[in-house]
Amino acid sequence: MKKLVFGIVATVTFTLITNAQEFEKPQSEILHDTKVSGRVSEKLTGLDASLLEQVKKYLEVERISAADFNTEDVYQEDLKEYGGTVYTVNFKDENIKLGFCVLVDSKSGAIKSSSFVKTTKYTFEHFFVEDASGFKLTKTDKGGVTLTSTYGKKGKGLGQQLIDCINDCYSGHGWISTGLFVATLFEPWVGGGVAYHCYCQVFGM
Repeated sequence: MKKLVFGIVATVTFTLITNAQEFEKPQSEILHDTKVSGRVSEKLTGLDASLLEQVKKYLEVERISAADFNTEDVYQEDLKEYGGTVYTVNFKDENIKLGFCVLVDSKSGAIKSSSFVKTTKYTFEHFFVEDASGFKLTKTDKGGVTLTSTYGKKGKGLGQQLIDCINDCYSGHGWISTGLFVATLFEPWVGGGVAYHCYCQVFGM
């Protein structure tokens, strides 16, 4: 069932209208590229132990290290309208929907941002590494999402600026939004793509 749902998700293009601008969520591609996986692994391995403790506490996971992620399979999403690409690797334990994402400038190749994203049946959590800040969104009965917690000095600001964009993606477009939310529950890279679309829209590349 999981493979079937993922197959459907991977071949569907979601078209969303955000702030009167058309946003096309591109199909994700699984890469087996040692150069890309090496960069993602290097970024993960280089994270400070104290920061990982913060991530572990905020996202409520028992362990988190570079060795816990499958860096051989890298999900790629092109954010063409912003000139960026999001690369995501998933947690090896498939019972935990956790991904590590890096946003790369398509022209310079520089890593502009990195983050951890965790999804459950009712929640979507994002922790931005460079800002050591995070926020948690919870699905509402009406189908939208609401900001339920923040972390770090910039967490509230990040959440407030991104919440309208993310909420619009997940609740403002009928069955498309419903499909997007369901897809996010199964694959963290979907949530990472949505978050970085909004991140780029708010902060730019």
